Amino acid sequence: MAETAIGKFLKAAREAAGMKKWALAEKSGVSHTEIHRIENGDRKNPSIKNIKAICKVLNIPIEEALKAGGYISNATDYDSYMKELYFDSDPRIIGEKIKKIRESKGITLSDFALNLNIPIQTLVSLENGEALCEYGLFSRISYELGVPVIKLVSEAESADDLVRSTKSKGDELLEGLSKSEELVRTLFRAKDVSKETMDQMATYIKFLLEQQGISTDD
Repeated sequence: MAETAIGKFLKAAREAAGMKKWALAEKSGVSHTEIHRIENGDRKNPSIKNIKAICKVLNIPIEEALKAGGYISNATDYDSYMKELYFDSDPRIIGEKIKKIRESKGITLSDFALNLNIPIQTLVSLENGEALCEYGLFSRISYELGVPVIKLVSEAESADDLVRSTKSKGDELLEGLSKSEELVRTLFRAKDVSKETMDQMATYIKFLLEQQGISTDD
C-alpha cells in the first residue's frame, strides 16, 4: 500500500522525536496497529480524533498535520474538520481561551453577547467551560475575536499564548502602517477620489485590521 501524505508526515514527526510506535501508542491511546496502518498508508483517512491524539504526544500543531495531509485544502474541508476538532475539544480549554482573549481586547461580557445577539448566560456558560455551544456560534465568536478557529481548538497554544500572539501581531501591523511612506502617499493621492472608492478602501483596511484581531470600533 502506498504511503499517504498524512502517514508520511506523522511517521517523519515520530522518527524526528525519536519515538517508537509502541511508545506513541501507549502515550496517545491510539493502538499500535492503527499507528502502523496510518504510517504505511493502509488507513487512507484516519480519524481527526486519532490525528489529534498523535499530534499532542509529538507536540505538533494539528493544523500542520492537517495541511500536510491535505485535509484542509479548501474551505469546505476546513469547515468540516474544524467542526470535528471543535466537538472533540475540552470545553474548559475553549472557554478559557475565549474569555482571556475577550478580556485582553477590553470587551465586556454584555457587549460581546449583544454583538453576537445571544443571551449573556450562553456566553457565561461557554467561558466557564460548562458546555460547548453549537459550531455556527463558535465560528462567529472566532471571527468577532479576530482569532482563527484552528487557533482556538488547537491544544498546541494556551490561552496566554494566544493573547500574546494577537497583541504582538497587532502591534507589528500598526507599527508597519505608521512607518509606511507608500501608504501615506497613497492616502494623500486618494483625497481626490470618490466617496465610494474611499468607502471601499476603508472597508478593506478594516478587514485587514480585524484579521489581526484589532478592534475598529474606535
